[in-house]
Amino acid sequence: MRIFQSNKSIFLTIALNIGFILSFSVSAQAVFDQQRTLYSATQLDGEYRFTLGVLKKVNGENRAEREVLLSGHVERRTVEFDRNMPVSEAWKMLRSRYLDGDYRELFSCEGLRCGSSNAWANDRFGVKQLYGLDQSQKYFALVNRANPSEFVALYFVQRGNRRIYAQVDTISVSGDAPSIPVSASTINSAFERDGRFVLPLRGLNASFPDEALNAIATALKSRPFTQLTLVGHAYSGASAEANEALGETYALTLKSALESRGIRNSRLEIKSVGDLAPGTSGMVDRVELLVRTAQ
Repeated sequence: MRIFQSNKSIFLTIALNIGFILSFSVSAQAVFDQQRTLYSATQLDGEYRFTLGVLKKVNGENRAEREVLLSGHVERRTVEFDRNMPVSEAWKMLRSRYLDGDYRELFSCEGLRCGSSNAWANDRFGVKQLYGLDQSQKYFALVNRANPSEFVALYFVQRGNRRIYAQVDTISVSGDAPSIPVSASTINSAFERDGRFVLPLRGLNASFPDEALNAIATALKSRPFTQLTLVGHAYSGASAEANEALGETYALTLKSALESRGIRNSRLEIKSVGDLAPGTSGMVDRVELLVRTAQ
């Protein structure tokens, strides 16, 4: 993975291999509850430009604030939703499959914050049907919680003719998967959209990555009236009582780490539910940061 510094933004060089062979599906396929796959492509040993920032025009070229080059098995799908389906239902379908399921958000943007839909459709994905209304678009960069070698780029948009499309690119990385730290802007987006942010523990030593701790602290400093409940979830203990104690330890550890980074004690309270609430994140040891009050 090669990193270059330019105009204070990090760009990771890529070249999306154009060896994809796009195929048109003449019949409806069972994708997202019987929605139609318009195009599909598979590459067994490819390189993929994984977008982790908003697209902006720099010297006449659309670039992302942050990107990473992933190598491995790449599957791409362009989905057209039923024309009678409301846009809210189409998005709910995608959300339940990815955002409310086994995937963790690395970056997201919605509406005008994403930049130009034309840039995403033509420069980023190379699928003209994705060129839609800027205000309707959503983009999410995700990683599988249970399998950190699997990444998903998810783009959703409605066109002026009211047709709704989604692009789902799944990348299964060969070899060691890159560790991609979450950003403060992504955390703030999660607070605003969902009222929570999920922080999984890392590795066998059950620690929190410094990059994530720094990003959370930065996000909280940008919203000084937000108060959080840090809820510990634990499943690796020998009993329910052990898991409850372990969940409390996780929450206390996170609280102390944030206090050491300048977040006031009064803004943070802790709770533990042990192994009682797997939720949409599954049986993953974690701390969920729940917004209590915000301004």
